[in-house]
Amino acid sequence: MSSNVGALGKAGAGPIGGNHALPIGYRERSAFYDCEFGSFPDEVEFIASVGQMRGGNVLEVPCACGRLTLPLSRRVERITAVDRDPKMLLQLQRRLAARGGIENVRTVLEDMRFLKLSAMFDLIVCPRECFQLLGSETEALDALSSFKRHMSKRGCLVLDLATFARSSEPTEDGPEYFAAGLGDNELIAEWERGLDDGSLLRRSRSQRLRSNQLLELTFFYTLVNGALTEEFVSTVELRIYSLCQMSALLQAAGFRMVEAYGNYRRVPVSENSARLLIVAEAT
Repeated sequence: MSSNVGALGKAGAGPIGGNHALPIGYRERSAFYDCEFGSFPDEVEFIASVGQMRGGNVLEVPCACGRLTLPLSRRVERITAVDRDPKMLLQLQRRLAARGGIENVRTVLEDMRFLKLSAMFDLIVCPRECFQLLGSETEALDALSSFKRHMSKRGCLVLDLATFARSSEPTEDGPEYFAAGLGDNELIAEWERGLDDGSLLRRSRSQRLRSNQLLELTFFYTLVNGALTEEFVSTVELRIYSLCQMSALLQAAGFRMVEAYGNYRRVPVSENSARLLIVAEAT
């Protein structure tokens, strides 16, 4: 995809579209979510290797429109892909049908806090930053308890978090939408990418550290389709967890942390790590 950001404005400018931008959420972003977020080969390799050691039945939650599901389906025996939004699942189902021959993926509409699935899983994966979208410790504990109820005796849980460390160096493992040196509310032009229907999507963003444990991100979108131009804005809040905090949460939910890494190549966690990759088992 192209990466021409010249028309998006300069860092420090006001919001693209100003008050005319239409607020949108997770459901509306399903129309271009796969354009925003792609898969990472090292991520797929890490998850697949854990799955192969534990067993072939994998639960991915949430799955969105299949960013991780599709490449992972070639590496594991079975995947149950769960999301709370029907439009995200519809996009995944369309992508599965378009590729053809992928028969080991089942899609389910449920919330990760309140799973009621009929199967037990050898590997439960909560992928990149998704766990951090849960708005409170209560919601986080609800999700962890839900995961535990669906874990097989030999199973494990993988939580993939971003540290959002201000001291972290830019790496391919860190979220592309976060810059350690960017000031609060400073606007930065990110990218311009083509969509499958021939339209053009531009994205800018700003970030604001609301507290030591809460990061607010605002994304500004300009969608150009021929003579029609539409502008959208979406705000997301992500909780920031330390290794000690996650260990305590897991313990409260009946898990024990067995491995923790700072990236997908299993480098130990440090204060400069861009990621916090946790492997946990039920106690």
